[in-house]
Amino acid sequence: PPFPPNERMKRGTDLEPIARDLFNIKTGWDMQPAVLVKDWAMASLDGRDDSIGCIVEIKCPGQKDHATAIQGKIPDQYYPQLQHQLYVAGVQFAYYFSFD
Repeated sequence: PPFPPNERMKRGTDLEPIARDLFNIKTGWDMQPAVLVKDWAMASLDGRDDSIGCIVEIKCPGQKDHATAIQGKIPDQYYPQLQHQLYVAGVQFAYYFSFD
């Protein structure tokens, strides 16, 4: 990988607010970060807009995962995280937003 894991996480953390702002501009929604608890589970959401009943998971990945997203596919390793977030948020729909 082009970045060691700790640098990749820092990159994602630094870029996430910019990516969320772009997502909100493109959609006209107001996704805001949230931490939710449901039963035994907790999820830290990159964005949630209760008025539309969905969430967004933002990734600032490497080339391979971003190329997968450009093809309209979610990289396999993110499915468990998204399923968990859907359960905790109690919504039926999540957006996966890849930002580079």
